[in-house]
Amino acid sequence: MSHGRIVQQWRMMTVALLESFPVQFIRDTDKTPQSSYKKQYIPFPGHRPDQISRWYGKRRIEGLPYKHLITHHQEPSHRYLISSYDDHYNRHNYNPDLPSHRTWNSHKLLWLPERNDFPLLAPPTNYGLYEQLKQRWLTPEAGLPKSTYTLSYPRPQLYALSRREHAIPVPPQRLQPVPRF
Repeated sequence: MSHGRIVQQWRMMTVALLESFPVQFIRDTDKTPQSSYKKQYIPFPGHRPDQISRWYGKRRIEGLPYKHLITHHQEPSHRYLISSYDDHYNRHNYNPDLPSHRTWNSHKLLWLPERNDFPLLAPPTNYGLYEQLKQRWLTPEAGLPKSTYTLSYPRPQLYALSRREHAIPVPPQRLQPVPRF
């Protein structure tokens, strides 16, 4: 058998095989996402996303809203609350509204009343730091710019420097070649 006859028989067999099993090509729907994991993705046409899970996830990503972070027991915004840091370090834990004795609450496992339940209401502490920094920022500085390196670097003595490293030495006239015309 020649090579041409083998190829011809093979073609006839494949055509007969394809005619016996008709292949139907189905076009992909537009709803199927285009991704590298398309073969592993199984679309569920009637599925609707769980709104409660999405709401919890959104709340977890966005964090607490402003009213829960800034306000304290729905205090009006015009009343300034003293922070616990300012109370401890600058006012030395002075709070006349706080009861003198605290009791252990076995249900909540806390000492009650808490200091945060009785916040100090006063104008904010102002020591003039902003005004001092603003004055420093607005005044132009003369001379070299100040940095940590220039302030901490001790300048070496002049005799410690080598004179040969300062400039390229110029050879004397007697050593320069004479031009020949």
